[in-house]
Amino acid sequence: MKNLIIRALFISLSFTTFSCNENADPEPVTPTQTAKMGDVSFTDEKTPISMIDPGHLPNRAPSTFNWGLVNTTKLGLDKSMKLTSPFTVAAYPAGDIGWKSDGGCYSALFPTTVTFSNLGIANIKDITIENLKILTFKSYQINAAPDGSYSWTNYLPVGTIVACKTAAGKYYLLEVKDIAVPGWIELNVYHGLYSI
Repeated sequence: MKNLIIRALFISLSFTTFSCNENADPEPVTPTQTAKMGDVSFTDEKTPISMIDPGHLPNRAPSTFNWGLVNTTKLGLDKSMKLTSPFTVAAYPAGDIGWKSDGGCYSALFPTTVTFSNLGIANIKDITIENLKILTFKSYQINAAPDGSYSWTNYLPVGTIVACKTAAGKYYLLEVKDIAVPGWIELNVYHGLYSI
């Protein structure tokens, strides 16, 4: 019985000795933190991403935008592909873009679920979302022609960048890696990536 009383006293003494503080709920360091978080909306586009990012630290550098190569695909004649994973290649017009005859002697890149803006030969690192937002996107094909063609202009030489815009407002970039008119086209697909 004596040991039981000693243990009970030891346990109660432990609780009072090792208690860290009297406040169960910590308060914000400054009143402005509470005011700022009161204005945050997780669905409002005007809320800065730094305020809704759960890992945000006040001294952390803001996110930077880059284009990341996510896929390289060779499309044969009358084929199409999805611009998102798993980048399925199927018979035209099953995908987001397609490669087929332009109705004449040569081939063209056709939009099926996206719209296009041909940026010509450009450096992908120089293209920003802000640049793309001011461009005009169309549902027209982009024609290709073999080098040295007498009466056709090749709008898809190697190195050409084609911007794609979805109905939801997402942007993707296509880079012509290789081409054999009228046979096939090899494209690099880029998605926008944010890094810290």
